[in-house]
Amino acid sequence: WRVLAVVGRFGTTSPSMVSEWAAMDKVKVSRAAATLVARGLLKQTQDPADGRARLLRLTRKGTSVHQSAIPLALNIETQLAEGLSRGEWAALRKSLSRLTSQVDGLDGMGDTDSED
Repeated sequence: WRVLAVVGRFGTTSPSMVSEWAAMDKVKVSRAAATLVARGLLKQTQDPADGRARLLRLTRKGTSVHQSAIPLALNIETQLAEGLSRGEWAALRKSLSRLTSQVDGLDGMGDTDSED
C-alpha cells in the first residue's frame, strides 16, 4: 500500500525515491513494486536518463485504486483525530513533521557503502 500511495502522490518516480519517501527498505520496495506490477497497478519502465535505472508509475487501474483509497485514509485519520482535541491533534502533526525532518537529516548516517 505505501508504494502505491507514494507513486500516487508524487507521480512517476524511482524505487529508491519510493524507499526514501515511504521509509521502507529498498528490497521491500522492490518486492512490493513487483507484486503491484503483476497485479496491473504499477508500470515499470526504463529511466531515459539512466538505462540501468527503473521508474514506477500508476496504471489506470492503479490510479483508480489509489483514488478510491484516499477517502478511506481520510476517514481513518478523522477517526484517530476524534480521540484528541484540536490542539492535541495540531501538536501531534507538528511533532511528527519535526521528527520527519530529523529523520531526513539522518539520511545516510548509517551507510557503509557511501563514497568518501
